[in-house]
Amino acid sequence: MAGAIAIGVTVNQHEPIADWAFFHYARAALSALLFVVACLAAGNRLTRWLLPRALPLAERATIAFATGVVAFYLAFSALGFLGLLGWFTAAATPVVLVLAGASDLATLAQRVRRHVVAHRLQPKLGWFGVLVLGFGLWGIAHVWFPILTPQNASYDARSYHLPIAEHYLARGGIVAFDEGWVKGAFPQLASLLYTWAFALPKTLFDRMETAAHLELAIVLMTLVGVSAVTRRVLGRRAPLAWAALFLFSGVFCYDSGLVLGADHVAALFAPPLFLLTLRYAERPDRGAGVLLGGLLAGALSTKLTAAILCVVPSGVIAFKTVTEMVKARRLASLAPPACATASVILLTAPVWLRNALFYGDPLYPMLRHVLPAHPWSPAAEAAYLGNFDLRRPPVALESAWETLKTLLSIGFVPHDFAVYHGDVPVFGFLFAATAPMLLFLGKRPRLHLLFASVYAGVALWFWIHQYDRYLQALVPWMASGTAAVLTLAWERGALVRLALVPLVGLQVLWGGSVPFMATHRAAGGAIETTVIDFLGSGFGRGKPDRFVAVKDFEELGKAIPAGAKVLVHEERLHLGLAAATAQDFPGDQGLFYWGEAGARTPAEIWRVLRAHGVTHVVWADRLNHGADSVAGALVFLDFADRFTRRLGRFGGFVLGALPEVSPPDEPPALVGYYPCPGEAGLPHLTDGLYALDALASGDTRRQTAALPDASLDASLERAKFLVYDARCHGPLSDGARARFTLFAARGQTMLLAARAQQPPKAQ
Repeated sequence: MAGAIAIGVTVNQHEPIADWAFFHYARAALSALLFVVACLAAGNRLTRWLLPRALPLAERATIAFATGVVAFYLAFSALGFLGLLGWFTAAATPVVLVLAGASDLATLAQRVRRHVVAHRLQPKLGWFGVLVLGFGLWGIAHVWFPILTPQNASYDARSYHLPIAEHYLARGGIVAFDEGWVKGAFPQLASLLYTWAFALPKTLFDRMETAAHLELAIVLMTLVGVSAVTRRVLGRRAPLAWAALFLFSGVFCYDSGLVLGADHVAALFAPPLFLLTLRYAERPDRGAGVLLGGLLAGALSTKLTAAILCVVPSGVIAFKTVTEMVKARRLASLAPPACATASVILLTAPVWLRNALFYGDPLYPMLRHVLPAHPWSPAAEAAYLGNFDLRRPPVALESAWETLKTLLSIGFVPHDFAVYHGDVPVFGFLFAATAPMLLFLGKRPRLHLLFASVYAGVALWFWIHQYDRYLQALVPWMASGTAAVLTLAWERGALVRLALVPLVGLQVLWGGSVPFMATHRAAGGAIETTVIDFLGSGFGRGKPDRFVAVKDFEELGKAIPAGAKVLVHEERLHLGLAAATAQDFPGDQGLFYWGEAGARTPAEIWRVLRAHGVTHVVWADRLNHGADSVAGALVFLDFADRFTRRLGRFGGFVLGALPEVSPPDEPPALVGYYPCPGEAGLPHLTDGLYALDALASGDTRRQTAALPDASLDASLERAKFLVYDARCHGPLSDGARARFTLFAARGQTMLLAARAQQPPKAQ
């Protein structure tokens, strides 16, 4: 103990023990462990009730954990709809779930203990087993290491997964996004899990680390599922099959890695769905139907693209229904599929019923043309179609040929954004490379069904949204199928083994470089470098903001009063405010379209914001990103600049409070429009003086021609706003500079407003 005290005193002088990152990670890991135990407890209780037949340990744990995740999500959703989200309910939820399944959990724990003891008595792994185990541990280390910094969080995590958590906690429950935020209507199983992770810690750093370790725990349980599926298709134990998941090296790459998204949460459901599909095919009963439907609901409640997991399970349910009806000719044969269907419909209600009640469209806004979706501005239409354009083929005969080629070349031909890994294949080659070996492995219906499930999912993926990250939900199936084929091929003798070495070896060597690729969007390079720099920043008394995750927005959040609702202008990334928020990014929402009818003057903008509870506004100082129309940029920034009470500048952002009373009504504004050709987003307009609505983007645009006497001098004299680019029109005159003030830059184009007329000074 004296030695420990001496060490503590010594190291504390160089890095205060209280500031060690270890304690932050330990708290996050313990929270994730509590989540796992709670899900196993509740899920094991439900599965033993609905599926009482004896199952192998890994299969039981896989189905139980996924079922428990769905139960956890439903419980937290119920608390959210009741307006009871907070630290107390967040702490109580896992405790209640553990107590509910305590007795069955104790039985499962005893079974795990017996399994571990029996494993110790078995022969050692041998050199080959050690190599496989080492590769698997290497893979776990490389998916864990990046999450040690919040900078690992992806663009999607920062733009909606985690801000949704902050919004719900600030409001104390699940509420509608008044502006009709499209991403706020997405399936939210992952976001609700992150909401739970955000509810207990006080700092954003700890919240993000807790959420990241929760995602890691889900991936580790997915590895158990890979082994369970491999055992099921082989008919014997395959304890190291889980390592095959890391042969699909996309898991180490940005956008497909553990970046606080929803893809790996959706992938959790792949192994239990396949296992339950086999059980249902063998003996379709009501319990199996309820569980299978519940896990299908869990996948669809995570993200809509998880529909690629549903093709074969749904087909098996339909096939068994028809065959049982033909064989038995009894209505009782419809009970299992009816239970599965009812389970899917009821357990996805937090998605479709929420959207129907909040927005009038169960799939808001996708059914807006046939249902009264609200809110939805005509100006939102074009921007929405541009923002959410899906990468899929046209309906044509050539597309069927492209689908077939994709099925044969999956992994060899990349599908990704150019700013990430582009045309570099990182996904993993071995599923496509091992599929032809099925021709030489005899009749193995379970293994063939597994490969068929993957190919059916890939085919559907090709027609939904062709990016590699959306294939992550299928990777557990791919890993299990690859592990099974490699195992069977390895047993064919020395000559086959000699051929397998370069096949697997090339994938391992190529995939081993993927974690170090400089493709991480948030880190601006290789994420491992960012983590190393962070871990080393504590020495020398450390940096004062070391545990600040998003500096500007965390400082903004401290300045926002409790109970406020903040409009974040033209910024998708707004994590860190810890407040109720609204967004006006065009196409991402259906309500706030400045410069359109009803929102063209400061008074109209004020009325729209106040009607939807907005109390504060955040915008980029002196900067317009060009996402909105020119009219929208002019009127909103004019309103923010002249009529909000500035509470401070935080980095590049300004926080302003809305006035208590409405600004005075003003006549419609005139705009002098003089950008460079092709700039400012309105190529159909020539230089001249325009009414403001000529520069809007919605269906309300009526004016398309310049007003009479539209010379530059006339514009400088009559216009309230000036859109001007000195590159094409020369520098502004001294008189123009005296009359106008610059309030934002839109690329190289200046947005200027006429200076307010000052009353004459008293003599």
